[in-house]
Amino acid sequence: MDQQYTAFISYRHLSPDDSIAKWLHSAIENYHIPAAVRKQTGIKKMGKCFRDAEELPLSPSLGDDIERALDNSEWFIAVCSPRYLESLWCRREVEYFAEHKSRDKILIVLADGHPNESIPELMLWRYNETGERIAHQPLAADARGATMSERIKKLKTEKFRLLAPMLGVGFDELRRRARQ
Repeated sequence: MDQQYTAFISYRHLSPDDSIAKWLHSAIENYHIPAAVRKQTGIKKMGKCFRDAEELPLSPSLGDDIERALDNSEWFIAVCSPRYLESLWCRREVEYFAEHKSRDKILIVLADGHPNESIPELMLWRYNETGERIAHQPLAADARGATMSERIKKLKTEKFRLLAPMLGVGFDELRRRARQ
């Protein structure tokens, strides 16, 4: 049986995107869910995240391995920046997940740049029941900063924007419980 993942972390292998992805990977997998949230949700621990630098085997068929990991992931986290949109692989990953899983399970971390120049277009638009295209502002954790230490400082709070929907609880509730 294939490995199951709580989240697939998609990012560009350039700084600071790769450092943010690595930090998130550790923060999510090692997150200690507060007792009240465990009791409320029944979720005991966050589980494994897929990040290609950690999980990909040496393989002649990287595309198949990536698709298998996407198929076996409940959530998709895109570490977005202008660099992200330049990558054909990153765009394919988010499109594949949206098509085969759910756009509602895609979470955004804004690593750099303005949302319109960093977030995949498919996340910036929705279609109403008549097929009309409507602008959509996705929920995004903001990890932008001048230095990596500024980004990490922001991520210590912003990680709750990612964890809350993954746990099925509100951001404020999760952040408040973490402070306690």
